[in-house]
Amino acid sequence: MQIILVIIVIIFLLLLLQQILPQYTPLFISFFFFILLSHILFQMFFPIIRTLLEQAPKETLPITRVLLFSVFLTFLAEALSEWCRNVNLEVFVPIISISCHLLILSYWLPLIQQMFTTLTRLLIE
Repeated sequence: MQIILVIIVIIFLLLLLQQILPQYTPLFISFFFFILLSHILFQMFFPIIRTLLEQAPKETLPITRVLLFSVFLTFLAEALSEWCRNVNLEVFVPIISISCHLLILSYWLPLIQQMFTTLTRLLIE
């Protein structure tokens, strides 16, 4: 409920600022977008992740962390890509997407390496 109220206030502020200072509207939209994104992340997303990590069994904790980090990066990349599309910065959308995928892959590499090591050891025995 609080997030909906924040969004409504931001929309009204943006409409007011668009009437007063139309040339600065893209700047204000970007500013409020990042405020809203940080509010969503810190008030909703991080507490949910903390709760999930506390309730996850200890055996699945490494995989759970990697999965949640992957979801977080994907969410962030999609939000930034959509923002770039709205501000007519289409050039940055593939860069954001590729960098997100590379970050996720680099975060998964130690777990994949451990899995291959275990699988190789099992096949040799």
